[in-house]
Amino acid sequence: MISSFGKQAHPTLKDVIIENNGIDIKTTDGSEARAVFGGTVVSIFSLPTTQTCIIVKHGEYFTVYSNIDQASVHVGDKITTKQSIGKLHTDSEENLTKVHLEIWRGKEKLNPQLWLSAK
Repeated sequence: MISSFGKQAHPTLKDVIIENNGIDIKTTDGSEARAVFGGTVVSIFSLPTTQTCIIVKHGEYFTVYSNIDQASVHVGDKITTKQSIGKLHTDSEENLTKVHLEIWRGKEKLNPQLWLSAK
């Protein structure tokens, strides 16, 4: 994990506090994002700063995955725990591949670390 959940000091700007709505996990080039729990894909959209984002609904919870280059799922798809949902983007300038993961219960942000499996 390269960036944790919640408020924290900016890594390079002194006296600046940032708030991460999720966590960022570094991985290797060519890696894929995997669902942390089974659910239904409810949205796929693109943002200039985070590439493609995928939102999965799990009952009253939602997981948000961003920094995806190529989604391998579609809106309406039922997915299973640990299923691949897309190939992650690698930033060529930083030589960094990461996934940004957020978990929401309604409007409440939750710490994604509690949902992750070690395997």
